[in-house]
Amino acid sequence: MGPFPRAAAVDFRYLLDAPAGKHGFVGAGKPGKGFTFADGRRARFWGVNISGKSVFVPDATIARVVDVLARAGCNMVRLEAIDSVGGLLDSPSATASRRLDEARLAHIDTWTHELRQRGIYYYFDLLDFRQFRAADGVASVAEVGRAARPYACFDRRLIALQKEYATQLLRHRNPRTGLRYVDDPALALVEICNEHGLLIRPRALGALADPYAEALQRQWNAWLLARYGSRARMASAWAADDSSPSPAGEDPALGTVGLPDLSGAARARVADGVRFCTATQSAYFAEMRAHLRSIGLRVPVTATVSSDSMADVASTSGMDFTAGNIYADHPVFAGRDWQGAFLFNDVNPLRGASAWHAGAALASLRWRGKPVVVREWATVWPNRYRCTAVPEMAAYAALQDVDAVLLFGYQIATKPEELSDFDHQADPTVWGLFGHGAAAFLRPGAPAADRVRVAHSPERLAAWPCTVSDVHRAGWFCGVDNLVGPAPATTRRVDVRAEAGMRGAVKVMIPGYAPDRLATASEGVYIALGGRVVRNTAAGRMRTQTPHSASLAGEMTPGAGHPFGPWRLKTASPIAALMATSLDGRPFATSRHYSVKMVTQAVNTGQRMEPAEAGAPARFRIADWGTPPVVTMGRASATATVLTLHGRPLLSLGMVDGTWELVVRDGCASLLCDTGGIKGTLFGRRITTVADRVVMSPATAAPRKGSP
Repeated sequence: MGPFPRAAAVDFRYLLDAPAGKHGFVGAGKPGKGFTFADGRRARFWGVNISGKSVFVPDATIARVVDVLARAGCNMVRLEAIDSVGGLLDSPSATASRRLDEARLAHIDTWTHELRQRGIYYYFDLLDFRQFRAADGVASVAEVGRAARPYACFDRRLIALQKEYATQLLRHRNPRTGLRYVDDPALALVEICNEHGLLIRPRALGALADPYAEALQRQWNAWLLARYGSRARMASAWAADDSSPSPAGEDPALGTVGLPDLSGAARARVADGVRFCTATQSAYFAEMRAHLRSIGLRVPVTATVSSDSMADVASTSGMDFTAGNIYADHPVFAGRDWQGAFLFNDVNPLRGASAWHAGAALASLRWRGKPVVVREWATVWPNRYRCTAVPEMAAYAALQDVDAVLLFGYQIATKPEELSDFDHQADPTVWGLFGHGAAAFLRPGAPAADRVRVAHSPERLAAWPCTVSDVHRAGWFCGVDNLVGPAPATTRRVDVRAEAGMRGAVKVMIPGYAPDRLATASEGVYIALGGRVVRNTAAGRMRTQTPHSASLAGEMTPGAGHPFGPWRLKTASPIAALMATSLDGRPFATSRHYSVKMVTQAVNTGQRMEPAEAGAPARFRIADWGTPPVVTMGRASATATVLTLHGRPLLSLGMVDGTWELVVRDGCASLLCDTGGIKGTLFGRRITTVADRVVMSPATAAPRKGSP
């Protein structure tokens, strides 16, 4: 497989509306209404992340990649970490990081122009991996590190430098479009910072470098003094909860109360530490947003923190939208992050339905009815079950009425023809379904009509770590919105509780729901939207159906027929995902133009995993990453893969694993298969071919080779 393959035989550009920006600027809309364009239309985005070195590539490569993205139905690109080493602020001849590198800025201009022309919106990520320098007037640059986490959210000099950079970038006039970025409606979203804040690494608060530690301690003591007025009142409040007074000598009036230790056992002190951290970073977010508005930016703005802590996410609720990450089988490390062997568990995500899996994690992101963006998501290579990723995310993002979903990522600069952890451009199991996922997400059925509100008291949010909890497992069944404070009297009540004898299980009861629309973890089946989404954790499989799309993904039972909507699949492939899409807008029963694609597994040539060492944080390590070409292990099989629609046989292939795609239009069927020497039948007529393409009209007596 060469670099930058098409996602499918189908051209999904019909989902785009070029040029981007034709409907006016994107706005956050009214609570519960999602993103909207200036003309009132709903704005939804299905896209990818392109980051780091992959942004700064030749113009011809940019144009080629943007064509591939458009053809895959991608309508948003997040240009991530463009401030990193080798990026906009890393000019080779400069000692400071305060001026944009003109040559690299020209690459951004090309990207945004090419994307705009094809109907693809773009998303800027401002503070990500910037390396501040001493010549910037920044102290202790070695200790501050990349992106100055967490210093950049409270130090005045670092905040001023962020404003300076944002002004330079967003007021830059793109010579390709003639527009400043603040004036280009193809710029849809802006992110103040990437995975930042005081709570994302709370243990670091006790080891901050000076003069930053001293400055933050002064702010902490001023906050305590404003809250309590005196040491005596502070000590009394802490002792009432913790049965121990503030240590002798600690007085906020004198600035001597030590920085918060969120790992401590003193609950009241920890709670105040959480409140201070969230207030500090919320003020930083608000200040940066106000600056962006002052320089003319009109589109929605957010800041990204840790999705693990509800207090952390709640600190961004004053922004225009909430953004977070959802990963399955993210690599872990025995030592420092990103050093040493990459460790994985290689488990099927569909076997789980915990608060950390996709449906529940999505439910934790919506606050006060504001739009939600999953700006990074993936089931990470080398997990063998990656083929489930696109059907799962498309289904649950539609269920929760999410506004944008961005795959991480699409890699261009380094070995793009090879599978790697977060690089999906060469992956038949993920990129191969991306276009079908775009159709399912951008033109979904109705989202969950039943929406419940999860009310978080200020006391609960301050009880560190206040993680995503079982209450968010309501997201497997219905829409969820989070708020701070008591729930309104009109809110529909939901009972989410642990069942006796069911460890960690949840039962969700919503007034008016019929029993067959609910499920419990003991059954292992989670049913939503009246059966449109069914997750069977016991089987490790899920299915979805709307009038115009359907999917089946996960572990397949050999010899069994698996129904999904009007379709039915039987296959010998142990792991598979199949997505069906109506391309003419008609239900499958009457559609004259539809596509069905099935993917299974994919590996690099020579790729090898081995058990991790005893005591390692995951089960397996990568022993050999392998090399191109990517192979899907397709081979002939005596047991056929059989697909039927409304009980009518469409396709039978004597094949296991591999990838195939069926496109039917006005009675003409086109079958593409990546495995040669396969025999079978198409619309009841025999096919025998070693080629990778067969085109056949059901009215003819034999297949013919060619293109649809």
